Amino acid sequence: MAYVYVPDQMPPQQPGPYQMVALHGMLNINKALTLKTKHEIALILQGDNLLNEQLWVPALGNPATDTVGLLVTQPRQFSQTATTITDSAEIPVRGPTWVSGGEYFEANDAIANDMFINGVVTDTTAGSASVSWSFVPAPGR
Repeated sequence: MAYVYVPDQMPPQQPGPYQMVALHGMLNINKALTLKTKHEIALILQGDNLLNEQLWVPALGNPATDTVGLLVTQPRQFSQTATTITDSAEIPVRGPTWVSGGEYFEANDAIANDMFINGVVTDTTAGSASVSWSFVPAPGR
């Protein structure tokens, strides 16, 4: 049984390390029964959280719908002779309320947005995202 943390409730325990009772074992059936077979046969036993302790697991979003973020770049000049366009840049990271334009990367997930909204980081202290790209023209173009 796992406990999912709901943001407006207090977790049942403080986040951090804790002790959990587990049992992992393997019995080689060939050796136990003195079988002389070509293939090894084993019985594997694995039990985690044997005391059925509640675990605090933060709700980190929905992996099916969350994205890695939003990248906004300015138009770049395409080469007239190159067949592959490859470039990279350090793009500044901005928060969800950024409206000043320019190139930027917005993480666009609950944890990052909360960090900006609660002042843990700002648009000037969040650092940059290393971004690289490569475009190959479609054949015949």
